[in-house]
Amino acid sequence: MWHNLLPAETIVTEATRSMWSTPATPAESRCIERAVPARRREFQAGRAAARAALRRLGIEGFDLLPGSGREPTWPTGIVGSITHDASECAAAVARSDKILALGIDVERFEPLSADLLPLVCSEAERRRWRAHAPYGADVWGKAVFSAKESFYKAYFPAMRAVLEFHDVDIELRPEHGLFVARLVSEALPAFFGRRQATGRFALRDGRIWTAVALVRRGDLFPSGHTGG
Repeated sequence: MWHNLLPAETIVTEATRSMWSTPATPAESRCIERAVPARRREFQAGRAAARAALRRLGIEGFDLLPGSGREPTWPTGIVGSITHDASECAAAVARSDKILALGIDVERFEPLSADLLPLVCSEAERRRWRAHAPYGADVWGKAVFSAKESFYKAYFPAMRAVLEFHDVDIELRPEHGLFVARLVSEALPAFFGRRQATGRFALRDGRIWTAVALVRRGDLFPSGHTGG
Protein backbone atom coordinates (compact mmCIF):
# COMPACT_ATOMS: atom_id res chain seq x y z
CA MET A 1 0.00 0.00 0.00
CA TRP A 2 2.60 2.56 1.08
CA HIS A 3 4.65 2.27 -2.12
CA ASN A 4 1.61 3.64 -3.99
CA LEU A 5 1.46 6.70 -1.72
CA LEU A 6 5.12 7.66 -1.39
CA PRO A 7 7.96 8.46 -3.82
CA ALA A 8 10.51 5.82 -4.72
CA GLU A 9 13.20 7.50 -2.57
CA THR A 10 11.25 6.50 0.55
CA ILE A 11 11.82 3.24 2.42
CA VAL A 12 8.80 1.86 4.29
CA THR A 13 8.77 -1.07 6.70
CA GLU A 14 5.51 -2.50 8.02
CA ALA A 15 5.81 -4.13 11.42
CA THR A 16 5.87 -7.91 11.32
CA ARG A 17 4.25 -10.02 14.02
CA SER A 18 7.55 -10.45 15.83
CA MET A 19 8.20 -6.69 15.86
CA TRP A 20 5.17 -6.16 18.10
CA SER A 21 7.02 -8.00 20.87
CA THR A 22 10.55 -6.83 20.03
CA PRO A 23 11.91 -4.86 23.01
CA ALA A 24 12.85 -1.23 22.51
CA THR A 25 16.41 -0.23 23.32
CA PRO A 26 17.12 0.56 26.99
CA ALA A 27 17.17 4.31 26.28
CA GLU A 28 13.90 4.11 24.33
CA SER A 29 12.29 1.95 27.03
CA ARG A 30 12.98 4.57 29.69
CA CYS A 31 10.78 6.99 27.70
CA ILE A 32 7.72 4.75 28.07
CA GLU A 33 8.32 3.04 31.39
CA ARG A 34 5.13 4.60 32.83
CA ALA A 35 3.01 4.00 29.74
CA VAL A 36 0.14 1.52 29.70
CA PRO A 37 0.91 -1.89 28.11
CA ALA A 38 -0.94 -1.11 24.87
CA ARG A 39 1.06 2.07 24.39
CA ARG A 40 4.34 0.27 25.10
CA ARG A 41 3.44 -2.43 22.58
CA GLU A 42 2.71 0.11 19.83
CA PHE A 43 5.86 2.08 20.67
CA GLN A 44 7.99 -1.07 20.47
CA ALA A 45 6.52 -2.09 17.12
CA GLY A 46 7.07 1.39 15.71
CA ARG A 47 10.69 1.53 16.83
CA ALA A 48 11.37 -2.00 15.56
CA ALA A 49 9.92 -1.10 12.16
CA ALA A 50 11.92 2.13 12.10
CA ARG A 51 15.17 0.33 12.93
CA ALA A 52 14.50 -2.14 10.10
CA ALA A 53 13.91 0.75 7.69
CA LEU A 54 17.05 2.58 8.86
CA ARG A 55 19.05 -0.62 8.44
CA ARG A 56 18.23 -0.53 4.74
CA LEU A 57 19.96 2.87 4.66
CA GLY A 58 22.99 1.43 6.42
CA ILE A 59 22.17 2.96 9.82
CA GLU A 60 22.26 0.76 12.92
CA GLY A 61 22.61 1.19 16.66
CA PHE A 62 20.58 4.40 16.84
CA ASP A 63 18.22 5.16 19.74
CA LEU A 64 15.06 6.69 18.30
CA LEU A 65 14.08 8.95 21.19
CA PRO A 66 11.07 11.30 21.37
CA GLY A 67 11.73 14.98 20.68
CA SER A 68 10.21 18.02 22.37
CA GLY A 69 6.91 17.43 20.58
CA ARG A 70 7.04 13.66 21.13
CA GLU A 71 8.09 13.22 17.52
CA PRO A 72 10.79 10.63 16.74
CA THR A 73 14.25 12.18 16.59
CA TRP A 74 15.88 10.73 13.49
CA PRO A 75 19.60 10.44 12.72
CA THR A 76 21.24 13.43 11.05
CA GLY A 77 20.45 13.48 7.35
CA ILE A 78 17.29 11.39 7.72
CA VAL A 79 13.61 12.28 7.71
CA GLY A 80 10.99 9.81 8.80
CA SER A 81 7.57 9.09 10.20
CA ILE A 82 5.91 6.34 12.24
CA THR A 83 2.23 5.43 12.38
CA HIS A 84 0.44 2.79 14.41
CA ASP A 85 -2.84 1.71 15.86
CA ALA A 86 -3.67 -1.41 17.85
CA SER A 87 -2.92 -3.77 14.95
CA GLU A 88 -1.22 -1.80 12.15
CA CYS A 89 2.20 -0.20 12.31
CA ALA A 90 4.66 1.18 9.76
CA ALA A 91 7.73 3.39 9.59
CA ALA A 92 8.90 5.42 6.59
CA VAL A 93 12.37 6.94 6.20
CA ALA A 94 14.33 8.77 3.51
CA ARG A 95 17.53 10.71 3.14
CA SER A 96 16.97 14.44 3.59
CA ASP A 97 18.93 15.26 0.43
CA LYS A 98 16.10 13.53 -1.46
CA ILE A 99 13.03 14.19 0.71
CA LEU A 100 12.54 17.43 2.64
CA ALA A 101 9.73 16.25 4.90
CA LEU A 102 7.75 13.06 5.41
CA GLY A 103 4.56 12.10 7.24
CA ILE A 104 2.39 8.96 7.20
CA ASP A 105 -0.76 7.95 9.06
CA VAL A 106 -3.23 5.06 9.11
CA GLU A 107 -6.63 5.12 10.81
CA ARG A 108 -9.73 2.98 10.87
CA PHE A 109 -12.12 4.42 8.29
CA GLU A 110 -15.14 4.94 10.51
CA PRO A 111 -17.17 7.95 11.62
CA LEU A 112 -15.67 10.52 13.92
CA SER A 113 -17.80 10.98 17.01
CA ALA A 114 -20.21 13.89 17.02
CA ASP A 115 -18.14 15.75 19.62
CA LEU A 116 -14.85 15.30 17.75
CA LEU A 117 -16.05 16.18 14.27
CA PRO A 118 -16.26 19.98 14.82
CA LEU A 119 -12.96 19.95 16.73
CA VAL A 120 -11.14 18.27 13.84
CA CYS A 121 -12.96 19.65 10.81
CA SER A 122 -13.91 23.23 10.01
CA GLU A 123 -17.39 24.05 8.80
CA ALA A 124 -15.96 24.48 5.29
CA GLU A 125 -14.44 21.00 5.39
CA ARG A 126 -17.67 19.46 6.69
CA ARG A 127 -19.74 21.31 4.10
CA ARG A 128 -17.68 19.82 1.28
CA TRP A 129 -18.54 16.29 2.38
CA ARG A 130 -21.96 16.60 4.03
CA ALA A 131 -23.85 15.29 1.02
CA HIS A 132 -21.03 13.33 -0.57
CA ALA A 133 -21.85 9.72 -1.50
CA PRO A 134 -21.10 7.02 -0.57
CA TYR A 135 -19.89 8.39 2.78
CA GLY A 136 -21.22 11.15 4.98
CA ALA A 137 -19.28 14.05 6.47
CA ASP A 138 -18.69 12.18 9.73
CA VAL A 139 -16.93 9.32 7.91
CA TRP A 140 -14.99 11.59 5.58
CA GLY A 141 -14.04 13.45 8.74
CA LYS A 142 -11.77 10.51 9.62
CA ALA A 143 -10.01 10.94 6.27
CA VAL A 144 -9.54 14.65 7.03
CA PHE A 145 -8.21 13.74 10.49
CA SER A 146 -5.69 11.31 9.01
CA ALA A 147 -4.58 13.79 6.34
CA LYS A 148 -3.98 16.42 9.04
CA GLU A 149 -1.99 13.90 11.07
CA SER A 150 0.24 13.11 8.09
CA PHE A 151 0.72 16.79 7.31
CA TYR A 152 1.57 17.57 10.95
CA LYS A 153 4.13 14.75 11.11
CA ALA A 154 5.86 16.21 8.06
CA TYR A 155 5.47 19.87 9.06
CA PHE A 156 6.37 19.98 12.76
CA PRO A 157 9.88 18.43 12.67
CA ALA A 158 10.83 20.74 9.80
CA MET A 159 9.20 24.00 10.93
CA ARG A 160 9.09 23.46 14.74
CA ALA A 161 5.65 25.08 14.83
CA VAL A 162 2.71 23.46 16.60
CA LEU A 163 -0.49 23.17 14.56
CA GLU A 164 -4.04 22.93 15.80
CA PHE A 165 -6.57 21.03 13.68
CA HIS A 166 -8.19 24.21 12.36
CA ASP A 167 -4.81 25.66 11.34
CA VAL A 168 -4.85 23.35 8.32
CA ASP A 169 -7.57 23.05 5.68
CA ILE A 170 -7.83 19.70 3.89
CA GLU A 171 -9.40 19.37 0.47
CA LEU A 172 -9.90 15.71 -0.43
CA ARG A 173 -9.82 14.73 -4.10
CA PRO A 174 -10.90 11.08 -3.98
CA GLU A 175 -11.19 10.74 -7.74
CA HIS A 176 -7.40 11.12 -7.88
CA GLY A 177 -6.48 9.69 -4.48
CA LEU A 178 -5.07 13.08 -3.49
CA PHE A 179 -5.57 15.71 -0.83
CA VAL A 180 -4.35 19.29 -0.57
CA ALA A 181 -3.32 20.58 2.87
CA ARG A 182 -3.34 24.38 3.19
CA LEU A 183 -2.02 26.46 6.06
CA VAL A 184 -4.90 28.70 7.11
CA SER A 185 -3.09 31.05 9.49
CA GLU A 186 -0.63 33.51 7.96
CA ALA A 187 1.13 33.60 11.35
CA LEU A 188 2.41 30.07 10.78
CA PRO A 189 5.73 29.64 8.97
CA ALA A 190 5.48 28.51 5.38
CA PHE A 191 6.32 24.89 4.63
CA PHE A 192 9.67 25.30 2.87
CA GLY A 193 8.31 28.48 1.29
CA ARG A 194 4.88 27.03 0.53
CA ARG A 195 1.47 27.55 2.06
CA GLN A 196 0.21 24.16 0.96
CA ALA A 197 1.34 20.60 0.26
CA THR A 198 -0.17 17.75 -1.70
CA GLY A 199 -0.60 14.29 -0.21
CA ARG A 200 -1.97 10.95 -1.26
CA PHE A 201 -4.54 8.72 0.38
CA ALA A 202 -6.18 5.34 -0.14
CA LEU A 203 -9.02 3.32 1.38
CA ARG A 204 -8.46 -0.39 1.94
CA ASP A 205 -9.41 -3.08 4.43
CA GLY A 206 -11.53 -0.67 6.45
CA ARG A 207 -8.67 1.79 6.91
CA ILE A 208 -7.63 5.17 5.55
CA TRP A 209 -3.96 5.49 4.60
CA THR A 210 -2.47 8.97 4.12
CA ALA A 211 0.99 10.29 3.28
CA VAL A 212 2.76 13.59 2.68
CA ALA A 213 6.24 13.70 1.18
CA LEU A 214 7.97 16.87 0.01
CA VAL A 215 10.66 16.01 -2.50
CA ARG A 216 13.39 18.47 -3.38
CA ARG A 217 12.23 18.60 -7.00
CA GLY A 218 8.63 19.55 -6.22
CA ASP A 219 5.50 18.85 -4.20
CA LEU A 220 5.03 15.16 -3.39
CA PHE A 221 6.23 13.63 -6.67
CA PRO A 222 8.34 14.80 -9.58
CA SER A 223 6.34 15.69 -12.68
CA GLY A 224 4.93 12.61 -14.34
CA HIS A 225 5.31 10.31 -11.30
CA THR A 226 2.08 8.45 -10.63
CA GLY A 227 3.11 6.81 -7.37
CA GLY A 228 2.46 3.35 -8.78
